[in-house]
Amino acid sequence: MTWKVVGRNGLTTRSLTRLLQDIAVDEIDVAVIALGVNDVKNGVPIRSWARHYAELVNFLSNKFQARLVIASGLPPFGDLELLPQPLRYVLGQRAKRFDRALAKLAELEEQLTHLPFDGPLERDMLARDRMHPSPRLYQIWAERISGAIALRG
Repeated sequence: MTWKVVGRNGLTTRSLTRLLQDIAVDEIDVAVIALGVNDVKNGVPIRSWARHYAELVNFLSNKFQARLVIASGLPPFGDLELLPQPLRYVLGQRAKRFDRALAKLAELEEQLTHLPFDGPLERDMLARDRMHPSPRLYQIWAERISGAIALRG
């Protein structure tokens, strides 16, 4: 098995699609997308984001022949104590709307599987900066992705 991580701090959904245009990769079986946080916080309109996400999924399917695209749900911004109120509430509500749009997109795109962020965000799921995932959260996430791949096998 081989795998490759493509990313950069600050990427939005649209900018990742642009970045991938210059990547030389053979056909892939599975693509895992963990995007949306920067789109939410940067004020990208939800309709534009949904369109950009659909373009990314189609790009992965066409250029790399991805048979399965797993879309990680947006994290619960409302649980991030580091963010002050009312920003935490506003971004939390916005992230929920984005995640609902992602779930609807997954219903329309056969190769797309949406993995929502289920359950509360506990303190030990966050790194010391209280913003990024901890090893525990990465482990939970990896198990859920593995399960989704096995399910679609």
